[in-house]
Amino acid sequence: MIAEVLLAAAVTVGARAIALAPREHPTWALLALPQDVDPGGDQRYGDLRIVDDRGRETPYVIDPQCRALPSLDASVSDVGFVDGAYTQATIDAGTSGQLYDDVTLETSRSTFFTRSQVAISDDRVTWREVRTNALIYRVADSNDPGTQTISFSPARARWIRVRVVDPRTPFPIEGASLDLVAPVERDRNYPLAANTKIAYSRESGISTITFDLGAPNTSARAVRFETAQPEFVREVTAESSDDGVQWDSAGNGTIARFTRGSPNLEIALASTQRYVRVHISNQNDPTLEDLRATLYGPRRYLVFIAAPHRSYVLEQRPNAAEPQYDLGELLAHDSPRHLRVASIEEHAPREEPQRVSGHRATQNLVMTLAFAFVIVTLGAITLATLRPRA
Repeated sequence: MIAEVLLAAAVTVGARAIALAPREHPTWALLALPQDVDPGGDQRYGDLRIVDDRGRETPYVIDPQCRALPSLDASVSDVGFVDGAYTQATIDAGTSGQLYDDVTLETSRSTFFTRSQVAISDDRVTWREVRTNALIYRVADSNDPGTQTISFSPARARWIRVRVVDPRTPFPIEGASLDLVAPVERDRNYPLAANTKIAYSRESGISTITFDLGAPNTSARAVRFETAQPEFVREVTAESSDDGVQWDSAGNGTIARFTRGSPNLEIALASTQRYVRVHISNQNDPTLEDLRATLYGPRRYLVFIAAPHRSYVLEQRPNAAEPQYDLGELLAHDSPRHLRVASIEEHAPREEPQRVSGHRATQNLVMTLAFAFVIVTLGAITLATLRPRA
């Protein structure tokens, strides 16, 4: 009798792959949560889980209280060895112009103790040395992780040339990351994606802009306006709604632009609902020229430890209890200066990967052997039936 195989898959709302650069050691990873991840009515993301490719739940921290510096994964090319001198690689920082102040090398070599040099260039022709004689090292099977980071004065150049001074053998450089100077601003508002409709009532003289954020519990803190109108003063009121039928007050203010002084084109909001609408009172004036509006909300971050050679997905499990991890205390104690930036692979399939109980491997083996036995037995019976009688 073949034992029944019991699946232990949790009910989830999709599983989104988390993109992370290859790594040889455990790494603190920073993930900006997408807007459509529902934080719940209390804005605490209580049903959120991170799961690795072995089906194991991975602890995380929401909005860590640390001034972490993000790392930018950079492409590495032209790796070559000059016999009797050094290994050289060229690193592309991209065209963003972000300020960085060190480079961390990814290498598979387990033990080394050597010096390195760094030069930068805007055109890949003229190079300026920014660090010489910098020590990098690692000792296998020790409690000392060493350092593979080379620090220098802040720079924005696109190209970085690294030389690892080991004249005897090529030094493997598989990847590199740049540590950015600007800290992560957890409370900084960013533009929210929304479907927008603009309507105008001639009778009341009111322009109404309605935003559909596409998901419930989306926090909106401000609305910013753009207009080609050179001078104006307008009163604005805002409302929010869960269903687009019943509306609650969400804020009010005045937007204005004068010939002198700075314009005021933003009002504060207090909304955690799917729909937001703003009413602009034009009174007897014409509507504002080329009017546009954008909602802004807080950027929410998640931090976890990414193990080497593991992949991860982000899941939501409806009605799950809020998890309790001790990772927050570890993060506060360790206070890592840099966090490797992760991202959601938006084009990756979001189906829930099937996960099973710990006995699945044994049960699979039993089933496989049983099916094999059945197939062999049927084959033998068939051959016996078809064999011509003497």
